[in-house]
This record gives sequence, C-alpha cells and structure tokens, in this order.
Amino acid sequence: MDEGPDNGRNGGRRTPSYLPYLTWTLLVLLFAWFLLWFFHLRPTTEEQRRLAAFRTAMRLIPKTHIDEVDQAQLYQAAMEGMVRFLQDQYSAFVPPRERERIHQQTEGEFGGIGVLVTAPDGEPVIVEVGSEGPAARAGLQERDILTHVEGEATAELGLDEVVQRIRGQVGTTVNLTLQRPATDETIRVSLKRELITIPNVTWRVLDEGPAYLQFVAFDRHSTEQMAAALGEIRRMESPGLVLDLRNNAGGLIEQAFSTSDLFLPGGEIVTLTTRTESHTIRADRDVALPPDVPIVVLVDAGTASAAEILAGALQANGRATVVGAPTRGKGSFTELTPLPDGSAINLTVGRYILKDGRLVEGKGIEPDVVVGRLEPMPRDDPEAARRWFQRYEQSRQEQLQRAIEVLGEKLTTR
Repeated sequence: MDEGPDNGRNGGRRTPSYLPYLTWTLLVLLFAWFLLWFFHLRPTTEEQRRLAAFRTAMRLIPKTHIDEVDQAQLYQAAMEGMVRFLQDQYSAFVPPRERERIHQQTEGEFGGIGVLVTAPDGEPVIVEVGSEGPAARAGLQERDILTHVEGEATAELGLDEVVQRIRGQVGTTVNLTLQRPATDETIRVSLKRELITIPNVTWRVLDEGPAYLQFVAFDRHSTEQMAAALGEIRRMESPGLVLDLRNNAGGLIEQAFSTSDLFLPGGEIVTLTTRTESHTIRADRDVALPPDVPIVVLVDAGTASAAEILAGALQANGRATVVGAPTRGKGSFTELTPLPDGSAINLTVGRYILKDGRLVEGKGIEPDVVVGRLEPMPRDDPEAARRWFQRYEQSRQEQLQRAIEVLGEKLTTR
C-alpha cells in the first residue's frame, strides 16, 4: 500500500540517499589532501621554506604596506636583485619586452632608430647614423654621447643593455638624452622605432687591390652572409683581405664558431669552459677563402665577445695578423633561460680560452701591431671631448692604413 506523508523528525522531507556517500567522499579527499600537504607540499627543506617565504612576502607587501605597491614591479625588482647579487655585468634578468628585443636582434631584424653605438671608453657613443631612419631625420650625429635611455642614466648600464633598450617593437617610442661635445648642448629626443635591417657584412675592393670586408654583428644570418662575401672575393681572385671587426660587439657565439670555420682549414677554434666541463671547438670543413690568401684583422676597444673569438682564433692559429687597439675583454658567454611568465634570465655560464691558452676575460686580445690606443674620453670638458673624437677618427684612419701596409708586406713576402 502507498506510504502516507512523513510527519516525523524530517518534517516531511526525506534525506537524499547519496548524501552520506558524498560526505564520506569529501572527508576522504580532505584527508588525502592533508597527507599530500604534510608529506610533499609542506615546506620541509631549506629551499622550500625560502620559496614559501618569498611567496608570502609577495602577497604581504602589496596588501599591507602603507604605500601602494605594484606586485609585478615588486616581482621584477626581486628578480633583478637576485641577479645583481652575482656582481656580473653580463648576467641579467630579462623582462618579457626585453626578451622580445633580444629575439629580434638575433634574427637580424629589429625595431630601432638607425644608429651604431659603441663604448670605446665605457660610455655609449654614436659612431654611425644610417642615412635613412628615425635618428637621421631627428638630426642625431656621430660623436653624440648617450647619457640617458628612458630617463635612466647609461652610466648605470652596460653597452649591451643600452643597445637593447634603444631597440624594441616597431612603432613604439624610445626617449633619449644625448650630449653633443662639439657644442656642449643637451639634446632630448623621442623617436618612433622602425624596422631596421642592417647587413652584417659589407665589402669593397681597395685601390691597392686587396678586399676590405667590414663585419658588424653575429646574428643567425652572419655565417651565410660571410660565406657569400668570401665567395665573391675568392672569385675575384683578391690577393688579400682586410677583415674589419672594429665596433663589432658580438652576438650569437655559435655564429662565431661557424664563421671562424670559414677561414680555418683545421685546428682549434676555442675551448669553452663551464663549471663542470671543458669542450674544444675545432674547424672541420672546407674554407671559403684559400689558406694562402693573407688576412689582416682590424680590432679596437669596441670589438667584443663573439668578435673576439673570431679575431683570437685567426691570430692563435697563425691565419691572420691582428692590427689596431686592444679589444674589450668579454671572454665569457651567457645562456638565456626562458621563464614561464615570458621573461628570462641571462646568466654567464662559461668562459673561453684561445688555442694558445690565453684567457680573454678582462684582458682582451692584444694586437700584433698596436695602432690607435686611446685614453678614456673626457666627459666634463667639451673642448677636450671634441679633441678626443678627432683623435678617435684619426686613429681609425691610421689603423686602416697600417692594416693595408701590413697586408702589403705579407703579399711581398708570400
């Protein structure tokens, strides 16, 4: 027979039959989570406790500090502080925007303003302004000293960091402050970045007959561009080559190896040393230029990193005579490690040693023929700075002329 209404303790409502099972399931899951936290998630090691403390501070400071604090900026400051603690000018925390700039740089195309910047005495100076581009239209000139980028003093930044901050996404704006030594005026400009494509390799035939090849950077196209240029020089049966690496600040280290390989028929290019191992890179393919074609390499204080590997490898193997001023001395290499938020950490992970056992780090490459060694550029005296730039330009001419003379001597005695 049908059941009548339940007038008991449930007040006419029946307890769902699945509720006890749901309750027990939730209790079991809660207990399982507790066990997982206790044995695996609970900070037990010193590293886990530090990470837990870091996360707590990241939540606590923006929430309770008397002044408003942006958590993203707080995170970036913490990351920069960790890397700054290393006291290594080549290691850096790279925010997402900066990481994109590095990518553009290694690709050989980037958003920029059309200038070549170097630091012959540690301060960033414009040494070339492209005939077309934002910098040329704004009236920037060679010799202009970059004092601030986006309001930050360049004295606090390395050359690589200054260049990265000038470059950026096409269509965005960069604000620069410059000092013009010739007139002692301060110039402030706001320039919109454009797509800049700079060929790494340009060459011509000198009046005396040899080829002159200028090599400005190491990106992913460098080896193929160098191979193409050397192929043309070979077909023209050029009697010799002046390879100009002045103001070449380097780039992709792998391109330094493959470019060196174009000149060396065999032998050791460089030995890389890390904290745990050592590895020697050797030349292992046909050269693009016959071994009997003499080479003179031009270097100066703006020659760094991958460019020092190329110059040092040719010098150490007796393939070329090096002429000019001592190089910068960046004998280390870095590794860019991406982070989950789009940023990255660029860390110095090793150093390199030339075939003859020379360490480049902090010492640079001493030319076989020293020409154009300059004292640091004066900053506080505009007239002295103007005279320094005159000596700098004169030294570049003297270096090239001496390189041609050395090449002529090699051709005479060949």
